[in-house]
Amino acid sequence: MSDWKTKLDRANGEIAELQLRISFQREAVKRLAEAGADTTLAQRILDIRKERLVRALDHRQFIASQIGDRGEGESARRTASDPLSEPLRFRWDKTP
Repeated sequence: MSDWKTKLDRANGEIAELQLRISFQREAVKRLAEAGADTTLAQRILDIRKERLVRALDHRQFIASQIGDRGEGESARRTASDPLSEPLRFRWDKTP
């Protein structure tokens, strides 16, 4: 059980780090846009970090299910209003 708790602690740390990085990257994209610079690369990095956060949240949820702790915090659940709850779209998807 303590092994799962350790994994949960690591997952929570990774999530906190990713949230911080996403925040900084959003600011970088905003500054580049205000300066009139190309934001393509900075936006792609932001998108990748968001995708990693989604995977980290899913991983944390899995770990929590293994130890019977459903992660009672508000950040533990993704709702329909959360932009990270949207599935990844690939170019062959027909839906917008």
